[in-house]
Amino acid sequence: MKTKFNLKSILMTALVSTSLFTNAQVDKVPLTVAVAMTNPTCQNYNNGEITLTISGGFPPYTFNGVEIAGSQVTMGALTAGNYSIQVSDVSLASTSGEVILQSPQAPQISAIIGDVTEFGGNDGYIDLMVNSQYNVSYSWTTQEQIQIAASSEDQTGLVAGIYDVTITESNGCQYAKRYTIQQNDQIFSPNMDFATQESNENEISEITVFPNPSFGEVTIKTGDKIAEYAVVNEMGTTVAQGKGSFANETLNLTTGKYYIISTDINGNTTRKYLQIL
Repeated sequence: MKTKFNLKSILMTALVSTSLFTNAQVDKVPLTVAVAMTNPTCQNYNNGEITLTISGGFPPYTFNGVEIAGSQVTMGALTAGNYSIQVSDVSLASTSGEVILQSPQAPQISAIIGDVTEFGGNDGYIDLMVNSQYNVSYSWTTQEQIQIAASSEDQTGLVAGIYDVTITESNGCQYAKRYTIQQNDQIFSPNMDFATQESNENEISEITVFPNPSFGEVTIKTGDKIAEYAVVNEMGTTVAQGKGSFANETLNLTTGKYYIISTDINGNTTRKYLQIL
């Protein structure tokens, strides 16, 4: 007995099956973004970080208008602040938000500066005041030729010059400050000597500076009894120095006021005023 197939029935069955498959709805998983963030460790530091992990939707994903590879994106080297986030997929579904990074509050730092009262003196001081939620330590440095209390909060007995301090909190944050100690500007007549000790005029060795005033280049000539001399600027910083008698040196100096301080073999000192225009 032969079995007969109903071709029409088979074709209808196939058509129905195909129709059921092509019309099936694929459930869409919502587009979501998980945020992990690391705040900057200190005020004004740029070691904050934001990491986004994207799931759902239809990849590839777009972060802030730029297509990314994979499902994770990291923003590094961030300071404290507000960061806008927008993520979308190929179906144009999107989600957005704002991530806020915060840093520890910086300490309040102020100082009372006491300038040197006389040229060449050492009665300057810095009274430092630090208001911090953490314990703090101090590290002072200077290029001036004096001893300072490097780890003290305050400084006394200072000459004119520049002083730097690094303030370190117990959480590891550091803050740098620079302070300048000024001194009174004594006005001397050009080429006029001033002895710092009472002595016979003949014991004060001669030192000649010319031209004075100058536009930058000056020549210093010393007498036969000069032991040493120094060129000091208004801040009290030595910018040049020499030793021995009958010296003849040419210097190029920047605009400002200077003092040529010489010491003879008997320990007597003289000063000359020098102006560079």
